Amino acid sequence: MEQLELVAVQLDEALNLIKVGRIPQLRLAFLLIDNAAELMMYRTTKEETEYQFLYVSMHHQAKLMQSRVADDAEIRARIQDLENKIIPEEKLKEIDREFRAKVNFLVARGRLDPSLGTILKKLHRYRNDMYHQARIRKALIETAALVYFDVACALLAAWAPPRMSSTSEPYTDLERFGIGRHDLFKDGLCNQVAQRLRDEAGVDATGVRSALISHLNERLDELDEMISFVIEEGVPPEFSSLDDAIRLIQADLMGPELPPLEDLRQQRFPVQSRTLRLWRIQVTQLAKVTDRYEMYSRFAAIEDRFETFEERVRTVAGLVDSRIQFEIDQARGK
Repeated sequence: MEQLELVAVQLDEALNLIKVGRIPQLRLAFLLIDNAAELMMYRTTKEETEYQFLYVSMHHQAKLMQSRVADDAEIRARIQDLENKIIPEEKLKEIDREFRAKVNFLVARGRLDPSLGTILKKLHRYRNDMYHQARIRKALIETAALVYFDVACALLAAWAPPRMSSTSEPYTDLERFGIGRHDLFKDGLCNQVAQRLRDEAGVDATGVRSALISHLNERLDELDEMISFVIEEGVPPEFSSLDDAIRLIQADLMGPELPPLEDLRQQRFPVQSRTLRLWRIQVTQLAKVTDRYEMYSRFAAIEDRFETFEERVRTVAGLVDSRIQFEIDQARGK
């Protein structure tokens, strides 16, 4: 119950910050939600791995037994079964330490829906941008915070923390959710808290979908504009077709020498003009996804697909712009 109270208080405070609606409060809300999500996953991974020491001990004993007796099919099968259950020490450390590793482990174990796993990894990357680099997507932060809150409530609804009481203090922060100390062994407490928080958040699935679609379309519009700028200002005429320019951007536009056009066309690059069109189609299709967690997951997948190329185009466009500014300054005698 103590662990449930910790998570409930964090999510409750995060919701209060979201309702303020300003970037400083939304940033703090995001950090609280991310921590609550990781705490729930941490506890679940500990539950999934708590018998590892026993499996290792049993495996050691089985190997000793195998060394002392004639070849025995039952012992071989037992050893194989234990080896399938044992998680390498380095893997356990990674799961313990890394958010992404926790998500992948719980998805593989069937303890986390793959759709939730995809969006959790994306939102944690947003959190890292905000926390470590103060990079904030101002047009998206409120929607992203609501999405993360909704996803954290889904985690909470399915969570099963230990019911043992570890403190003599009353669980006063759970009282507003209709939960008292006498409810310690009742079923469905996590779902009860999650549903109450969801109701209070009043997440508008239609509005969230529209905001996410608009965000992706705006990013793709900006991408198109940057590519056009590079074509107009940064490449020779023979490379000015959209496909050739896209190839050049992914090769080495600012190298000492441009590759021969025919050589460039023989190379395989991950992004082509048809890839840009495909991303647009995928964004449009988000409007047809009725399950909101699947919609969140597809949003994350689409953004993941174009982010590397987007960053490459932004870098190249910045270099072209710097060259233009240098030439202007040179012409002015600076």
